[in-house]
Amino acid sequence: MDKLNCVKVSLVLVDNKNVTRLTPEIDGFLGHLKPTSAEALASTRIGHAEVGMKIRLAIQVTDEEQANVWGFMVDNQKNMTMKRNYYHPVDPSKTLDKNKAEAARRQKVLGNHKAYVADIQVKWSDKKKCLHTEYPFNNLRVLRLSGNVVEEWEFSVTSQGGKFFLSEQKVYTWTVWRNGLTIGSFEKGLDDWPQMLKTLWHLFGAKVNALPCYTDALVIDEPEMPEEFAENQGRVIWWNEAKGLGVLNTSKGQARVHWTQVTPSPRKRSLTTGMLVSYKELAEPKTNPGQSTSFEYEAKGVAKV
Repeated sequence: MDKLNCVKVSLVLVDNKNVTRLTPEIDGFLGHLKPTSAEALASTRIGHAEVGMKIRLAIQVTDEEQANVWGFMVDNQKNMTMKRNYYHPVDPSKTLDKNKAEAARRQKVLGNHKAYVADIQVKWSDKKKCLHTEYPFNNLRVLRLSGNVVEEWEFSVTSQGGKFFLSEQKVYTWTVWRNGLTIGSFEKGLDDWPQMLKTLWHLFGAKVNALPCYTDALVIDEPEMPEEFAENQGRVIWWNEAKGLGVLNTSKGQARVHWTQVTPSPRKRSLTTGMLVSYKELAEPKTNPGQSTSFEYEAKGVAKV
């Protein structure tokens, strides 16, 4: 499992006025959460999605990495909202809350670290009769800069049939080069995400001249030969924990896979990029009304080989 060593993650469940600290187990399991407050229970009885529950996700950054890590969130249109430091280590009056008592409490809990916090709403699914979170608002993301390399990390809280998990995943890596006074090499792969490109411009703008030149490090990759698979086998080429979705390479082409079609191991249904898997069948993918997909197949009954 991916691990960003320069941060510490903590979580609390807020069920109206009830507050409970959540401690993830080795596989990220947080517990089988159920509504407990009278207000939440009343909402579920009448089928309301909003039950007054949230999970507060806090990410602390170590002292030596504070200048290299930024927190942000993304909406359905890929618009980025940069998170402000939840606690300012020098002047408590600069915290988001002007209440000094609250600032003192945060200092005791978070210490003198940069910290980013997101409140992830927990909702009730009347169809599935369980609590869940919704993408893309089920995660807090982090950009980490190291030299001319940028990493994007996702810290997500997901539900699988009411069983909640914390996941930590490195989802993208970009290498940033100098090209005169511009930054251009990471534009490949960001054509459909201009908001991220604008953010990287902002973060690296003053450091362009110190970056290595792209042409000095240009390496021509050898073309990869197509992999051959045994019957009903494939390889995971992409998996996203926050979405609970992934893509397989198979002898028939690429196939989408949803977490509900993955064999639990031992209780979480998840895959890893590069994993060799088997599947029971490749079916026609299902879509919600008004939506479409470019995939011809959806893998069913997926398990690690």
